[in-house]
Amino acid sequence: MPVCVECGVEAPREEMFGLKEELRCQKCVQRHRDVYRPLRQHSRTLPPAVVVGICVVSIALYLIPQLHDWLVDQPIDIWKGEIWRFATTVFLHASPMHLVFNLLAFWYFGRDVESWMGHFFFLGFVLLTGVGSMAAEFLLSVGPAVGLSGVVYALFGLLFALKRRKDFAIALLAPNVVWIMFIWLGLCLLMPGVANAAHFGGFGLGWLLGRATQLRKAWIPIAGLVLVVAAMVGASTYMPWNDTYRAWRQTQRIIDLFNNHPAIKKPPID
Repeated sequence: MPVCVECGVEAPREEMFGLKEELRCQKCVQRHRDVYRPLRQHSRTLPPAVVVGICVVSIALYLIPQLHDWLVDQPIDIWKGEIWRFATTVFLHASPMHLVFNLLAFWYFGRDVESWMGHFFFLGFVLLTGVGSMAAEFLLSVGPAVGLSGVVYALFGLLFALKRRKDFAIALLAPNVVWIMFIWLGLCLLMPGVANAAHFGGFGLGWLLGRATQLRKAWIPIAGLVLVVAAMVGASTYMPWNDTYRAWRQTQRIIDLFNNHPAIKKPPID
């Protein structure tokens, strides 16, 4: 008969829980459930409404390129305070291949995570990790970035943190999937124009959120991560360490001085 990997008790397979490599008896599973309470019980009965909605919005925005300039995180717009662009730029994509691969990965990981979290918390997860990953990319590269890649790697990081506690995480993270995600993460470092900071930032945020959900007072570290992302977004509007930002600020000062100079005649007011 199968043996529990924790206490060593033998029991029939139908009374054990988990995959065959990590079977646990009912008492051990209950003990973990008491400590590592999920946000909600995982069930595929919930339709992945948020996943479907985000996929539809991403496809629609790709087909309407005229909107991209209004939604992408251009440096000057961010420095002027339009920080909402960190959220909207997540739904933009640079090419059909970029769109297809991101949506396939988002669909693969997102359905079960949304079912486990529920619609509201999953939407919050997407927004937090999307904004955080894009802010990390912006702070390091000072350039526009687009795509769901940061959110995809956040989902991967979350599942990686949960894979010893949640059967659905173990099932999603088959060895070949894990290898593909890590190999692609490394290959992207060799490619020009890839938002690597968004990938690593998303993975880090997702992993930390996954670890946080395993604590009794999960809201404390989660609130801390929200504050970290807020600080990153705030820092993106004031970057005196960056040469491009300093040059832009100097140009703005010159323009302001020119416009406010008394020798500049103002048009008469009727």
